[in-house]
This record gives sequence, C-alpha cells and structure tokens, in this order.
Amino acid sequence: MSLAADDQQQFFTDGFGEELATDLSRFNSLNVVSMYAMDDTNFAIKTAAGISQLGKKLNVSFITTGTMCALNDKMRIHARLYRADTSQQI
Repeated sequence: MSLAADDQQQFFTDGFGEELATDLSRFNSLNVVSMYAMDDTNFAIKTAAGISQLGKKLNVSFITTGTMCALNDKMRIHARLYRADTSQQI
C-alpha cells in the first residue's frame, strides 16, 4: 500500500520495492513473490491474522512490509520482516 503524496514519490517507492525484491531473489534459498501478486488480495497485513492468511495464499514463509516518508531532501524508510506462519516480527 502506498501513501505517496505525489507521482515522484510513488515512482521512488515502487522502484525501491522492486529493487528489494530483485536483491532478495539473488539468494538461492529464497523464493520471492512480486509485490504485484498482492493486488488481488484483501488481507489486512497490519494484523497477525492478515499476515498469516497472506502467507498461506502466496505460499511464502516470510512477508516484508514497510513505509517511506519524504521530508525535504531526506527519506526515512521503515522495513519490517514477518514470519508468515506465526506473524512474528523478526
């Protein structure tokens, strides 16, 4: 989900997500599902039940979420990693 205030911030946010997925997919032990696979989901990934349901739907072990906030010339990125089976933040 994006909270970008303008198209430039949205472009940066989307690009960051794609770069993260590309970097993580370089590990042979990880299977990465594109963020675009979530377009047809209606799970609230802010809840433990939503994280668990999404993990089952996508057949994944871990889920990443995060936010970005731009203020003047600075960018703050908050990233979180959850275990899909327990919804525990790692």
